[in-house]
Amino acid sequence: MEENYQLTVPFSEPEIWKAICSCGCDKAPSPDGFTLDFFRKAWTIIKADIIKALDEFHITGTLPNSVAHSFLCLIPKRDAAEEVGDFRPISLVGSLNKIISKLLFLRLQPFMRSLIYRQQFSGIRKQQIHEAGLIANELIDSRLRTLFPRTCL
Repeated sequence: MEENYQLTVPFSEPEIWKAICSCGCDKAPSPDGFTLDFFRKAWTIIKADIIKALDEFHITGTLPNSVAHSFLCLIPKRDAAEEVGDFRPISLVGSLNKIISKLLFLRLQPFMRSLIYRQQFSGIRKQQIHEAGLIANELIDSRLRTLFPRTCL
């Protein structure tokens, strides 16, 4: 019950501020035109509106369509880019979405060890998802060496 309460309680102002401060401030502006640095610098002016929007999200579990959309932008890797491979796709996500994602991440982080099996890699600090593939490959190679010693190959 305590864990449920910790996960479902409305977002507090200090929690929101922590989420904003933990996001990279110098990233590209989102489709709304704002970087997270804007939110930091204008916090005293905009905090009531942000808190109201996050309270609405908490109650309904949805975002207005104007906020929920993201855009895909193709950045050329070199001059005169023509082929699809000549571009690097990036997703431009609204600042409010970034704040909500960070808030949810910070809320879930203390519970991740109890939610994810030890054998799983995704979502666990200091472990990369690609490590699971490397370990699986090593296990297969080891088993093949046992079944088919070098003298048989």
